[in-house]
Amino acid sequence: MTEDEKNLNLLAIFHYIVAGLAALFSCFALIHVAIGLGMVLGRFDGKNPPPDPFGWLFLIFGGLFVLFGWASAIAIFIAGKKLKKRNPAPIASL
Repeated sequence: MTEDEKNLNLLAIFHYIVAGLAALFSCFALIHVAIGLGMVLGRFDGKNPPPDPFGWLFLIFGGLFVLFGWASAIAIFIAGKKLKKRNPAPIASL
């Protein structure tokens, strides 16, 4: 195994690690989704309950952040697999 192959294997492993961390950290936005769901369902009753649009904002933006984070993690993981196999994606001919 040459030095370049060792470095590419190491780079692929780091891609897997970064993909896992990206997926993990994007799950923190699920707290916002839960809070937004609680606002929309009226679980935060009191003297001055929060208006429903704030709950929907929490739900939408938290959900989008989670989906974007998971999609990024999947893309990074696929890039790591391609590095490991050394099989580049075909380039569409123009």
